[in-house]
Formats: sequence, structure tokens, C-alpha cells
Amino acid sequence: MQPAMIKIPSVQFIWILPFSYQATSLNDCTKFLNHHGFLKLPSNLGRVNDGTYPHSGPFFLPMTNHFLFPETEQSKGFHGYEKKLDLMIRQTIKEREIPFQIDSIEFVFCPFEIGFLTIRTQLNDLPFQENLNAANQFRALLQDRGAVHGIRFNYDNKEITTTSQLLGCLVLGLPEFLLHHKMSYEPSSLVVQSLFCFEKETPIGENEVYLAASLGADLGSSKDYITDFIKKHSYRHWMTDTWLLSDDTTFSCLTTGLQEKDEPITIQFLGPMYYALLITMFHRQKLLQLIEDYANIRLDQDKQKIKQLIYTMDSFTSNFFFTVQPADRTSREIYQLIQTGFQIQPLYKQIKEAQVSLFNFEETSATKRDSFLLLVLTIYTVFCGIFSMNLFAHDLVGNIHWEKLKSYNPFEYLAVLIVFSGLVVVTSLFLQSLYQGIRNKINQKKWTKETVLSSKKRS
Repeated sequence: MQPAMIKIPSVQFIWILPFSYQATSLNDCTKFLNHHGFLKLPSNLGRVNDGTYPHSGPFFLPMTNHFLFPETEQSKGFHGYEKKLDLMIRQTIKEREIPFQIDSIEFVFCPFEIGFLTIRTQLNDLPFQENLNAANQFRALLQDRGAVHGIRFNYDNKEITTTSQLLGCLVLGLPEFLLHHKMSYEPSSLVVQSLFCFEKETPIGENEVYLAASLGADLGSSKDYITDFIKKHSYRHWMTDTWLLSDDTTFSCLTTGLQEKDEPITIQFLGPMYYALLITMFHRQKLLQLIEDYANIRLDQDKQKIKQLIYTMDSFTSNFFFTVQPADRTSREIYQLIQTGFQIQPLYKQIKEAQVSLFNFEETSATKRDSFLLLVLTIYTVFCGIFSMNLFAHDLVGNIHWEKLKSYNPFEYLAVLIVFSGLVVVTSLFLQSLYQGIRNKINQKKWTKETVLSSKKRS
């Protein structure tokens, strides 16, 4: 049977759209979400069968759980809010209406003012190609390409052609709220996690795997290219008759014979692996931000920005970036598959090189600055000690008779000038150092509040 004709009982798509927010508006965001029926996600993966997926054993190490599932709302980490929807929108493809079920919507607020909007959707009993076409059009809608490509969705007799219109149907007043609080999402960074549940004993070939991973890309690609792509991006050692694939826009699972939501594959793929994908996307977003900030730095002018960038790089890599995340070997291999697909290590390497470069620049600048100050102080010390003080130091003993200044010769006037200018220079250097120290302390507290998990050690 041709891939297009294979009927699939169930396909689940999780659409993850990164967005930015302002930390000062976070309280308003949580109030808005609570008012519109969103519930705070629990601080663990133990969500039982209520439409979400429970955790089957430890997946992440404690150091990751600490920020992934923060214990309190005040703790730095991933804070998620979810609303059950269970609504149906209609998608028109070639004059045929396809019911597109939307199960839930989630907001996850992460450190560094990075957030993720997640929409969980489902398609049932459609041929394989129709699933791909529907998903491709929904992706175009979330990337605000719906109107351009003539893509039509409908809900409650309202036509939907943009992301804002869709969000307005899902949560009343959400687009206006996002606009008011300057929460901008990034359509180009959209990622989809998909679970294709084929009928039992359905053969899954390379064509199906490639199409699912690319959401219906043209099979005009050569067989060798498809084989190489699958070899590079897939993992098959997890479950029998199951494929996992990951690149920088998709994370897909193709499997056969699933009947219930509590099947181990469903539990793992849509539960812990969703969070593994979320961590990876968080890493990519922040690494790309840091690379952009580094590219925009003017070394000769942005002294404070350089210090802040170094501090942010160090805080991110020490608090949120770990080379080993899951606890067991299989989970680690799957996590590495996701990280490889999103090119995390090359980005991380760039950041480490930038960090070394900034450190070297700071060190060189500090050495030059210290050498210059030492030179100035040495010159003043020599002139004051050997030249200036010998000429008029005796006039400074006891009561000072200012009228003696009238009788000074040019060299003595020069000596007076050097001594008092030296006092001015030393005083100004002291005040400048004091101001810089206070400023650095204030900035460090600010940066700590924005970036670090906690400025205090955990007991």
C-alpha cells in the first residue's frame, strides 16, 4: 500500500512556539491565566490520566529537576500553566472539512525571559497523507502564513487565518493581552512533536519515516538522501516497531499497535520526552540570544554590557546547561538525539569560545588599566617625593603661611602644582573606584535576580 493511503487511528501533534516576555509582567500574566481557567502544572511529572501523561520512573537527574520542576512559584525555573480545551476546529482542504481536535493549551515561563506556548492537538482515523497535509497547514497557520497560502480554519462560524485569531478562539482576550504586555512569539522557531500510531503490524518504511519527520516534504529526494537523513536523525533502540526522529523543527515518533493513552510509549513520548524537548528548545533559544548579544557588543564602548554578558554566560552554563540530563542510558541516548537534531553542541561551543574571548579581552583591558594607573601614581610619587616635597615641604610644617607663595620661583610653583594635582588625581581615582564598586555590586544583584537559580546555596 502507498504511504498516502495508510490509515492511522490516531496522530497527536504538540506545537511549541517560543515567545519572549518581560519579567516585570510575570505577575500580571499568571493572574490573567488563572482568571481564564489555567491551572498551575504540578512540580513533577506525576500527572495522572486526566488528558495528560504520568511519569513512568525517573527520567531526569536531580540537578535538572531542580529548575525543570521548581518547588515553589518563587523558585527560578520552568513554571507551566495549562488549560483543558477539548474543542474542535474545522480545516478545509480541497473542499473537504477535516476535524482538528485541540486538547489543551499551555504556557511555560522559563528563566531569562524565555517562554513557550504549547498547543496539543489530535487527528483521528485519517489517511497518512491527509494527516501530513493537515499538520502542514496548521504549521503554516501558526507561522502566520495562513492568509498567504489560502489556508482556512473555522471555529464557531469564525474564519481563522492568523495565529492571533486562533489564540483568540482558544482563550478570550489572549491576543490583546500578549500585545499589551509586549509578549512576542517567534513563528520561525516553531517546533512540532508528533506521535503517529499506526495499526498493529503495519509495516513502517523509510518513506513513511521521512515524510513524518518532514511533515510531508516532497519524496522527490533520492533514496540515498532519505536513507542518510534517517540514519543521521533516527533512533530505533527504544521500543519494538518504533522510530524516533529529531531535527531542528520536529521531534517525531512512529509506532504500531497503540490502543490506550497509558501505553508506555505514549506516557514517555508525550510526558518526559516533551520536557526533554522543552529543555533543548530553551537551550537553543538562550544560546542564540547570547550569540546575538556577543555579535552586537562594541568592545571599546560597552564595558558594562561585556561584564553582564560574561556573567549571563557563566550563570546559564553553570545553572541550566548540563551535559548529562536523563538518569538512564536509553533516555540519555534519546536526549542526545534531540540535542544533536537542534545543533546544541555547536552553539554551546561558540558560546564557550566567545566567553574565552571576552575573558581575555577583560583581562587585557584590566592589565592595561592597572599598568596605566601604576604609571601615573609612580610618576606622581617620584616627583612629589624627590622634587616637589624637597622644594616646599618645610613650608607645610606647623602653621602654613600662604603669603610665602608670593616669593616662590617657577620651579617651586611647579612643585606645588604637582603635589596638589596629585592629591586631586588620587582622590578622583578613589571616588571612581568606590563608585565602580558600588555600581558593580548593584548590577550583580540585578543580574543574579534575573539569571541565577538562587544566590544562596541550597541546604
